[in-house]
Amino acid sequence: MNWWDAYPGLRERVLAWLETVRCKDEPWGRYKYCRGMKRAWGLESSLQAIKILRVLDALNEVPAEARLEMGRFVCSLQDPETGLVADPLAGESDRVSDHFPWEHIRGHATGVAIQALPLLGVSLTRVPRAPDDPVAPGEVAPWMAALPWDSNPWRCGTLIGQFLARHRTRTGLYDSDREDDIQSAAMDWLEARQDPRTGLWGTDRCPETAKAMAGLHCMSTGTYYLPGRPLPRPERVTESILALQQPNGDFATGGGCLNYDAIQGLTSAARYTTHRRREAVEAARRMVERIFGAYARSDGAFSFHAGRCMTTHNSLFVAEAAEESDVIGTHMYLIVLRDHAVLSGRCAPLPMVF
Repeated sequence: MNWWDAYPGLRERVLAWLETVRCKDEPWGRYKYCRGMKRAWGLESSLQAIKILRVLDALNEVPAEARLEMGRFVCSLQDPETGLVADPLAGESDRVSDHFPWEHIRGHATGVAIQALPLLGVSLTRVPRAPDDPVAPGEVAPWMAALPWDSNPWRCGTLIGQFLARHRTRTGLYDSDREDDIQSAAMDWLEARQDPRTGLWGTDRCPETAKAMAGLHCMSTGTYYLPGRPLPRPERVTESILALQQPNGDFATGGGCLNYDAIQGLTSAARYTTHRRREAVEAARRMVERIFGAYARSDGAFSFHAGRCMTTHNSLFVAEAAEESDVIGTHMYLIVLRDHAVLSGRCAPLPMVF
């Protein structure tokens, strides 16, 4: 059976909703974050919509030429100097804070493009480097050690995952279990610095376990979710994540990121251990119950926040708060539902997607 068969009508409802946020005035592939978004479409929201279609196995229903055209269009947005992909409709007037600089905003979009473009049959012509990316094996350990582990292991995991995803894509190792010297240096450093008490990174220096758990997910998009070395100490990872679940089913303070990161972490650990599997399945079940009670919207899909759509993303204004779905929450909670079906044995094991 398909994983969505565990939730009757889910696929049809989400696909119908997704069509309501597609920009019909331009070629296929341009999507809004939500119906209330003022801009005609967004770059990251479009890429996330494509990933939604992948999760629901609906991309093949789009004509191949339309997919290729969208892929080529995204590639055309790449800056020839920085290599970053920029949203042509997002400008300074759309920024609601200085929390994230433009380099981060465009770097995040470029990372999502690296994940989504192969689904369209294309790839970036040049994979950019961040200004401080290590370029030699001997630079890797000092760079990783200098990240802000004391204050924000979530950010550390994000930077590591982005760096290694870029490096693996640039060197043709993204879907390979082979390692070059730079990747080996990074993986060796991680294995030596994992907190044996929690199975996470940074909890020996920062007391906020939720940030370390989210950092593990972000790091894993360039490491443990891809072919290669297994996740070390999966038993401790499982215990740390289970301890973060709240009575209402949310993990830590809830919201799309923390809930999604937690279930992805449990699913990743379950590939290597059956430790506390019954509790992990129950935690996922409680999360699913919470999703349908707080994050499911009447329009057929899911919102990032309980009761309302996402209003900002990476410091850019999205829409006014409203009881409607958005593509970020929908993508995240579809994967949570998919992972629950896998963990509970309601469908066959599936490759990690993120």
